[in-house]
Amino acid sequence: MNVWLRNALLVMILGVAMTPRRCLAEDLYNSLSPTAEEVSKDIGVSKHIKDLELRAKSLNPDAIKLDVQFLFVKQQVTEILLTTFLETRVVVSDIDDQMARSSELKNLLESRRDRAVQLNTITNFTSGGALAMIGSGLQIGGGAAINNAGNVLEIAAGAVATGISSYALKQASGEKRSAGVNPNMLSRIFKLPTAKDKDFPTPVWNFLNEPIPGGNGESRRDQLIERWVQLGRIPPPNSKAGQRRVALLAGAVAQTHAVTIDLLDDRVAMLNDMRAAVGSMSRELLEIMKAMRKL
Repeated sequence: MNVWLRNALLVMILGVAMTPRRCLAEDLYNSLSPTAEEVSKDIGVSKHIKDLELRAKSLNPDAIKLDVQFLFVKQQVTEILLTTFLETRVVVSDIDDQMARSSELKNLLESRRDRAVQLNTITNFTSGGALAMIGSGLQIGGGAAINNAGNVLEIAAGAVATGISSYALKQASGEKRSAGVNPNMLSRIFKLPTAKDKDFPTPVWNFLNEPIPGGNGESRRDQLIERWVQLGRIPPPNSKAGQRRVALLAGAVAQTHAVTIDLLDDRVAMLNDMRAAVGSMSRELLEIMKAMRKL
């Protein structure tokens, strides 16, 4: 009887010790959010996670710590997660670099525009105002000939003021610069020819192009383009005007007198939106990593 009780207690203790691990193993993969599950498939770790679950269900907690196969597969998954995270950071870093360059040029053009407008205002005040004052002064106490001269000066003052004001409207948009073909990270989003160093790693590209779980079938890339059209940053990409605008924004064509403040402003905003979309992949990688730590 004592032997039977001892064996029964031993079985109960082992069962209690192994139950949390088995329940956890069974629920681990299913506990991932749909987006994290999608990412796990994209980077090729979903099968490894399921293998670890099966391995965990067949071993007790102490045996798992010494199981070489279990530890090897878990290390593989960790390395894949870390590599994918670093790939996302490389893409984000490249986008940050291009945003910084575009912002610097935009700030330069804005400062030159502001200085030109300021000089224009000063010129308008001094030339137009001076001519108007001289013309009015000549008309004081003068004869018909002098009055006519004053009227002519006032007309000239009005013409000068109008001309300077018209030129100021042109200056308000800033100067236009030219640039050669230099594709940026937007070129890949619009599937335009791009340099090898501007390409996306496969897991990141899949993340942007696959339908969002629980959505209406749109991918993150589709949502980005749709948002840019709605905000008026680009015309519909299928239109002729849209294709031209997209090519200029992506630097995929020679930009002859086309680099303006407005173009750079849209380019920086679109790169920032793309940065946020790529960076959101880190959230899913972290969720998978936290799940792995429970094994």
